[in-house]
Amino acid sequence: MKKDTNDKKDKAKYFIPFIIIVILIVIILLLLYLVRKRVTITGQAYGTQSKVEMANSYLFASPLKAKAGSSERIRITVFLLDSQGKGVFGKTVILGENDEVRTVPVQTVTDSIGKAMFDVSSSKAGYFLLEASVDGKIIPQRVGITFQ
Repeated sequence: MKKDTNDKKDKAKYFIPFIIIVILIVIILLLLYLVRKRVTITGQAYGTQSKVEMANSYLFASPLKAKAGSSERIRITVFLLDSQGKGVFGKTVILGENDEVRTVPVQTVTDSIGKAMFDVSSSKAGYFLLEASVDGKIIPQRVGITFQ
């Protein structure tokens, strides 16, 4: 009889810590699952086919300076955004023309994040202010570039 009582005490002594460990593991796995679900970030912003909000759209240049009369180019990137700041895709962007700046279209139709790109170069040194337009409307923001 004494052996049965000792066996039960030994089992109870190991059973409670075992249950606690199993519960802790389940809680940790559940927390990891929930945290992962809450902070999952997609690799790409999704655009819309809604109306372009000219005040939200913008363009920038990189680099801002290049050598004139060389093969150096400046990349002009245009982002068309809607009223909620989401990219608008499928729109054709036109970069303003300048007789002294040569424009090479890289991607004139906006992609899924509303981006269009152009490369520009110049045979003459100077500071040039560039603008872009879509659907016959000019984006209010302009970008200044320099060829030396």
